[in-house]
Amino acid sequence: MTLVGGYETEQYLLRYDAFIVTPGICHVVITRNGQLPKPNVLLGELDDNPSTSLTNALETAAHAVSEKLLGGETDFNLYEYVPRGLPSGKPTFYRIVWSGGRAFRWPTWNPVPPDEDDWLSAVKTLVRTTGYTSRNVSAPTIDATSSGRDTSFRAPQSSDEAQGHPDLPPGRGD
Repeated sequence: MTLVGGYETEQYLLRYDAFIVTPGICHVVITRNGQLPKPNVLLGELDDNPSTSLTNALETAAHAVSEKLLGGETDFNLYEYVPRGLPSGKPTFYRIVWSGGRAFRWPTWNPVPPDEDDWLSAVKTLVRTTGYTSRNVSAPTIDATSSGRDTSFRAPQSSDEAQGHPDLPPGRGD
């Protein structure tokens, strides 16, 4: 744990399931010790991510953070950092809002200037605009890939499941 701008902060490299065989990897910054009303999580898109971009696999990465780093907690503030954000191609921070009736479903990306958010203003020092690679992040790696877990497909059993009914567990019926 490191003190960053007055916030007790943890950092990790997270390996997550992607849409191809090779897992993705991203940088994770977390403050969760009660200094804030709920945990804050920043996921950073690394330049050397060998797989599906963090943006395109955000639901998977966010679920992995919940399961592997937050003990299953789904109520946390989520931000994404992209060194070349759209539309400007400049470093951009986004606040993620889940619009699908439950966590990890239908994300929307809202650009947020880091200096307008106290926590982001502090932790922005942990990301880079260039050379933002796993080799340049000094943090333990957490493997949240499906290796060793049951990944068998289960077809939806009803029209509610096919529509991603909110009472279903995450990852089923989406």
